[in-house]
Amino acid sequence: MTTNRISAALTQVDRDAVMTAILTIRSKLPFLVDLTAEEPKVLPKMGV
Repeated sequence: MTTNRISAALTQVDRDAVMTAILTIRSKLPFLVDLTAEEPKVLPKMGV
């Protein structure tokens, strides 16, 4: 059985700050794209 050992709380202010930071990153780096579901399957793997 898996036990959750992480106890954390995120305030609304902190959540808003994180979401604003993510939006800033997306606006500053518009060339980053998401991969489709199939693309990671055909990309070479790095290994261990």
